[in-house]
Amino acid sequence: MKKVIFPLAAVLMMTACSKSDLEDEMIFPDQVRNGTFEDIELATNYWTTIGEGSLGLSSDDQAFQGLHAMTISPIGCFEVDYNEPLNVEEGATYELSFATKITGYSAVCLAEFYLVLEQDGESILEVNIGQGTALDWDHRVLYVRMDSSSPVYLKIFAGSEMILLDQVQFKRISSL
Repeated sequence: MKKVIFPLAAVLMMTACSKSDLEDEMIFPDQVRNGTFEDIELATNYWTTIGEGSLGLSSDDQAFQGLHAMTISPIGCFEVDYNEPLNVEEGATYELSFATKITGYSAVCLAEFYLVLEQDGESILEVNIGQGTALDWDHRVLYVRMDSSSPVYLKIFAGSEMILLDQVQFKRISSL
């Protein structure tokens, strides 16, 4: 059996990476807890509602991915807020992704599904999805660059009889 011995400098040269190589490989965590709604014990624990309506879980065959999606069932206009602040760094870019499916009649509200990211009391990203584009699953991936390091808050305004929400994620995708 032959032993191969490499000089330490050669080994270090083979494993060295520049800063940009390391940044390209960094994976930033999703900040939305249970945004897949697969943990049924916690499914709606991270969401608060304002107005009349309810939150629940879909049956197994209705999810965008996995087994479950969150159901939003407003009676009239209804607000659903993610309970925890989403921490951000100024100058970094973040990805917000989610899937929606809208069924039933539309109430007279701001919109059937209106998602807002707020920072310092101001809207920094708004998405308006109508039933016409979400009769089947509508998966959106949106990007926002942060001009402040203040926390971000996720709000949904619902005005349709039944909305399914699944695969909600908010994560940093680039370094400063």
